[in-house]
Amino acid sequence: MPRRLLSLLLLLALFAGACADDPEPEATQAAEESPAPPPPPPEPIRCPLTGVELPAGVDLNRPALAVKIDNHPRARPQSGMETADIVYEELVEGGLTRFMAIYHCGDAADLGPTRSARAVDPDIMTQYAPVLFAYSGASPNNLAKVARTPGIINLQHGSNGPAYSRRGGRPAPHNLYTSTERIRSRPAAQGVVGPPKTGLIFNPKLVPVPPPPPPPPPVAESPGAPVPPPPAPVGPPPGNKITFSYSGAVGVTYTYDPAANTYLRSQGGSPHNSASGARLGGTNIVVMKVAVDRGGSSPEIAVAGTGEAMVLRNGQAIHGTWVRPTLADQTTLVDDAGQPIELAAGNTWINLLPNDRAFTVE
Repeated sequence: MPRRLLSLLLLLALFAGACADDPEPEATQAAEESPAPPPPPPEPIRCPLTGVELPAGVDLNRPALAVKIDNHPRARPQSGMETADIVYEELVEGGLTRFMAIYHCGDAADLGPTRSARAVDPDIMTQYAPVLFAYSGASPNNLAKVARTPGIINLQHGSNGPAYSRRGGRPAPHNLYTSTERIRSRPAAQGVVGPPKTGLIFNPKLVPVPPPPPPPPPVAESPGAPVPPPPAPVGPPPGNKITFSYSGAVGVTYTYDPAANTYLRSQGGSPHNSASGARLGGTNIVVMKVAVDRGGSSPEIAVAGTGEAMVLRNGQAIHGTWVRPTLADQTTLVDDAGQPIELAAGNTWINLLPNDRAFTVE
């Protein structure tokens, strides 16, 4: 073979090898142009007292608003508690109870009947401060306590008359009504800012746990052998219902509605409905056993310290302890292993049950 031809063949072979080592131009260009994965969507802003997504038009930085609501038989059905973020129930004189409905993300256009404050109310509210406090009045001692408690903006009926109105068809004092808008529009409420603080933990990812599947039917081991009896039915875990009584006059039951993931409230053996027709109840039910001194004209309730707690949410009951070292702290909930109890996203009813009263969970 001529030397010139041999040299040409060697050059062609080297060129072919070099081309084989080079990446495909099109593949290189495609790799350079492939888009980066999109960033994850931002976490939604959530309401501090419910854990639900902040509704459109609601200012996260507005303060909480607490309203005292009557629970005398002549005050029922009440208005507006179905939209509260948190509702407290407390024992008052005569074996009756009274409510404190707390609104932050929620609002109520019709709210009442509004009644007077008790000594425990400032102790409850201080952990959510700043708080606008709407009520109809109080004893001199309780008025003084409200006035000296930091973070509470006094919006009682006596000095804020335009925010309240009497309603016909009901006897006084069970006929005084207001609304969250009327309270928030008062001059003393203007310029008060700051979302409420809380020691409660809301986990939006908590979902109801489905009940266990039924056991398989029994099968005879051999033809003609007797069929063994079926196993005992597996019922739902405790947490479907809780029952207790503040006194002989007020018996309360919360029963779980799986379709709505809500505990429906009954009082005195009957459904507890709002004036709107809505059944009252909560996504979370908290029972706090508290020390109560009945020696005075009105019970004195201790909401600082520690005590037994029962939490119902998502059809399950969690036994534990409530902890609030001082009134300057927030109430926290821990289970029997000392771990924080998480609440489901939604509204909460907190029942301050005297230590000498029992509750039953089914």
